[in-house]
Amino acid sequence: MKKLIFALFGSIAIVLTAFAALETGDKAPDFEARASLAGEAFDFSLSDALDKGTVVVYFYPSAYTRGCNIQAHEFAMNMDKFTAAGASVIGVSLDSLERLNDFSANPEYCAGKLAVATRTVKYRSPMTSQ
Repeated sequence: MKKLIFALFGSIAIVLTAFAALETGDKAPDFEARASLAGEAFDFSLSDALDKGTVVVYFYPSAYTRGCNIQAHEFAMNMDKFTAAGASVIGVSLDSLERLNDFSANPEYCAGKLAVATRTVKYRSPMTSQ
């Protein structure tokens, strides 16, 4: 019975994820989150970042894991190219802000160049007045 319940919840999660996915060219939903750059916490707002130019938002499961470390390091080492193209980059993970402060400042990973945000985001509805 437990296996059946887990399978049911797993199936529901997969279906809901498929409905939440964005298609190429879709506008990302506006969100706000606590973030870190070079070990310093700040409030990130997608709409504020978009006011300054293109924003690359990428998602990764957790800092200090092999694939995520490589990905963050590659973004950090190429940040000058993104900036020259008028774009900013922010990674979003399941990590706490404290962990992200360390990760964002670590020269082996984000190297103080790549902003990373926590999973705890607040979406703003387009119907909400600002």
